[in-house]
Amino acid sequence: MDIAQRLGVHYLWIDRLCIFQDSAEDWRYEASTMQDVYRNAYIGIGALGAKDDEGGCFFERDPAKVGPTVLSFKMEEGKTMNFICGNEESGSWKYTFQHEPLCQRSWVVQERLLAPRTLYFGSKQVFWECRARTCCEMHPEGMDSCQGDPRETPTGKLWKQLLAADRNDNRPSHRHQLFFEWDVIVEHYGNLQLTRASDKLVALSGLANDMRKRLNEWQPGRHRYLAGLWEDESIRQLTWFVRGGAKRASQYRAPSWSWACLDGKVRPGTMITKVGECVELASMISAEMTYPSKEETGEVKSGILTLEGPCMWAKLQLGAKTGPNSAMVSPLPGRKGHVWFDTLNDVTGEALLLWTYYDTRLSDVDVANMRGLVLALTENDRYRRLGTIHTFVREKDIEFIEALPQTRVRII
Repeated sequence: MDIAQRLGVHYLWIDRLCIFQDSAEDWRYEASTMQDVYRNAYIGIGALGAKDDEGGCFFERDPAKVGPTVLSFKMEEGKTMNFICGNEESGSWKYTFQHEPLCQRSWVVQERLLAPRTLYFGSKQVFWECRARTCCEMHPEGMDSCQGDPRETPTGKLWKQLLAADRNDNRPSHRHQLFFEWDVIVEHYGNLQLTRASDKLVALSGLANDMRKRLNEWQPGRHRYLAGLWEDESIRQLTWFVRGGAKRASQYRAPSWSWACLDGKVRPGTMITKVGECVELASMISAEMTYPSKEETGEVKSGILTLEGPCMWAKLQLGAKTGPNSAMVSPLPGRKGHVWFDTLNDVTGEALLLWTYYDTRLSDVDVANMRGLVLALTENDRYRRLGTIHTFVREKDIEFIEALPQTRVRII
């Protein structure tokens, strides 16, 4: 309240005070409207360094270690150049923002990207974020100008600029970049923590709604959002894979084909290749989704994808050389493929391989990356995703794959 008063702001929203914490019904309603709270706020205030709700915004610190140190140098031409200096621990984004407690929470991703501007109170310094730039006390001119800035998380500046761009400026590059930015967000989001495991999709729903609105402005259509993936780019996005270990949620949260069914770090499929540099081998026939409410970007009750593409059953070679979450396979004569399982419980010696696309980036050396899904047959002729497969192929290998029977599979 002290900060709001100093800023001259008369109305303040605090989640913990404005949402009944013991009411699932009130939480579900408010969660569906939180995107509007963030988006229409004058400014957001983040207790960046607080470990919990009692932590507050103000911390004891030595201002001498925070303020910028300006060194002036006289050049031969008689001009004076100023340089801002600081040690890595006090001056870098990595140490003074990215590692703060608030940045480890999944909900903060949406809050950062929806709010027009945010003021963060960290344990070491104060930060500012908006569409134009990111600043801090050590670098008041902007973090973008820092040499060797080791940021590993997206500030969302490009995301915000794409959503704020002229709706008539519908260049394909903007659309492609927006899908790429979505996957950047998903990858970062997978590293963070949720208090409620069921919030996995809910905590991104505001961003999904904004993106769908922008896509419709650029190119009117359905642009269906499918449990964390987009139907427009589904063939490539389906080939996300796990980085490190992961576990499936104890209670149903999303279909097996969605990264949201797991707790762990994932690498989105669109980030593996570039738009316009891949040839799709499979196609989506239908997507049957059911939701507990009218909101299609939040919680999911069930989801079945029907895909059609070249399929083959294969024996998977398990062993110490591949690691606990992976296997080798020989899908083609003289070719080795690498399988990444989603979890340890998905490891198996035989599976159905559904080839989805190949990437032509390496065409100058007559080699392409080919990727697909690794599936297991369940009841009622439905399949469950186990992981992904990748192999390098040449033109004759592609012809072999394309000659395989086109098979329809329903994945739950």
